[in-house]
Amino acid sequence: MSKDINEKENYNENENALGVEDTVENTPNRITVILLNVLKFILPFILFILVTCLEYVSIELFSSADLMGIELPIAFKNIIFIAILNVGLFCLIHYLKPTLIISEVIFLVWGLINYFLFEFRGYGLVVMDFMAVKTAKNVAGAYSYSVDSYFFGGLMVIILCLVITWIYPSWKHKYYHPYVLVLMVLGIASIAGFVRYASTNKSFFKNVSSLTWDHSIGMKNYGYILYAVTNASTDKVEKPMGYSVKKVDEILDRYKEDENGEKNANALSASSGEAPNIIVVMNESFSDLKVLGNVKTDKKYNTTYESIEDNAIKGYVESSVYGGYTSISEFEFLSGMSGHYISGNPYLQYIKDYIPNFVTRIKENEEYNEVVAIHPYKSSGYNRERVYPLLGFDKFYDIHSFEDAELVRDKYVSDRACYEKIEELYEKKDKDEKLCVFNVTMQNHNPYTIDYVFDDPVKLKNMEGEDEAEQYLSLIRESDKAFKELIDYFKEQEEPTLIVMFGDHQPHLNDSFYKKASGNIPENYTILQSMDLHKVPFVIWGNYDIGYNDVGTTSINYISSILMDKAGLKMSDLDRFLLDTKEQLPSVSTTGYIDKNGAIHPWYDTKIPDKERVKEYSMVVYNYLYDTENRLDEHYNVE
Repeated sequence: MSKDINEKENYNENENALGVEDTVENTPNRITVILLNVLKFILPFILFILVTCLEYVSIELFSSADLMGIELPIAFKNIIFIAILNVGLFCLIHYLKPTLIISEVIFLVWGLINYFLFEFRGYGLVVMDFMAVKTAKNVAGAYSYSVDSYFFGGLMVIILCLVITWIYPSWKHKYYHPYVLVLMVLGIASIAGFVRYASTNKSFFKNVSSLTWDHSIGMKNYGYILYAVTNASTDKVEKPMGYSVKKVDEILDRYKEDENGEKNANALSASSGEAPNIIVVMNESFSDLKVLGNVKTDKKYNTTYESIEDNAIKGYVESSVYGGYTSISEFEFLSGMSGHYISGNPYLQYIKDYIPNFVTRIKENEEYNEVVAIHPYKSSGYNRERVYPLLGFDKFYDIHSFEDAELVRDKYVSDRACYEKIEELYEKKDKDEKLCVFNVTMQNHNPYTIDYVFDDPVKLKNMEGEDEAEQYLSLIRESDKAFKELIDYFKEQEEPTLIVMFGDHQPHLNDSFYKKASGNIPENYTILQSMDLHKVPFVIWGNYDIGYNDVGTTSINYISSILMDKAGLKMSDLDRFLLDTKEQLPSVSTTGYIDKNGAIHPWYDTKIPDKERVKEYSMVVYNYLYDTENRLDEHYNVE
């Protein structure tokens, strides 16, 4: 019996030595270890993907986006860009947890900026804003801000990201751990491969860049990240097909004067007579909302403009911007270049030295010793303090010249105060000198939510709850009154004077207003409705006989050449080219162009009937603004 027991014990010991018992009892433990190792391997990837997706949700919520309205493939493209950003951060930091926390903080700050940008202008941060920081700081103080469910939604999602990342256990390893180095190499390869694919495969960005005329539409349809990246890429200027300096020289040479000052068959004649004083008023957000559709008010708000029926050229102009970017309209007027061909913002990107324009051409007419700029706000806005001297302005009256001026809504200098400054300059000039003033007003600048009571406000008869639109219309009525006073003043002056007035763009109002006025909201507008959204009044009025002509619809880029011609001044080859182009293409703007038969053509239409003149115009713009080393100044100057 004792022997049997001993043999059994020896047998069990031998089994243990062979590991039989361990194998049976520890099999679950080994599976657990394997599962833990697998989980340890895939958990960082799960966390990375989860955070990236939540960051996408957060930035879209901060941008007031309808997440369910964005198609899945478009959402995936947005997420890819965020993933590429996070992969790049990881390649720099080498540690996942700090990488994701830094990324989340970036998206928190980015989202907050976007939310408040959407609040006061309708779209988020774009690349151009980084070149207009001073302008943004100047106007940001005028806004009152509120928060809604989108704000709290975006905030909660990004906080959730931070909490998840914070409780994620850190993996302690060396900075140059082999596993991390492998991931870094794969990450860099992925970034390089994606950049190459996205830059060579047009389908990735198909149709996105065509919506730069209204950022809010692009951001809602394509997601904020995808649209912002696409918009940034549009700042790269491509040379027009067939462009050469020789070709541009040939185009503009057709509009030269001969040695006797006679124009050839293509050149246009100017009227004769004494050179007039020239006053140009680009009126901030001045427009007529009735062009949008069913807008009825309890009183007229644009009486002066509507009543001008003699000694005037009158109509509407298409602006290339809507709701902002005043300097684009400003540059269109001064240069004669359509915003359709302008990438980015010339005031912030391209004007680094002298450039010929309306101002320099005016001064080449000996009657004008100087040209004055007036803008009753901070001179740093859109870099005007640096750009205006390069454009040839001799003096710049900014906000410091309006210390005790009348304010409207207790915030912005009134149009009336601007016009009083013009009258003061006129009265102080020598009698043998001619006055030339370029005035960019400020009175009607958004926001239209400032707590202010007008003495006799304009009310909408067919809409309720549109307080912003009513404040805006009340401002336009005040502008109209002030413009009448300016005209009445110069009616009494003996010196011939031409006054030009046009709006820089329409205001950005609530979608509910556009829905009630036109039955649609801007992001769903047809091409015709989009053209109406960019339409603003313009008039050239004279205190002497200049006849009367209602030109219908044209565009801002033509106004200065029309003015030069009507004033009887010496013009450049460019002016004559533009006047001839206007006969073929009466309006050319970012939204599209109108042909001589009145037909509207969007730029995405590949079968446009005026390809040759459109192509010639694009070449002239490229030579003028981008090919500065070969710019043909002899065609852009008077002499």
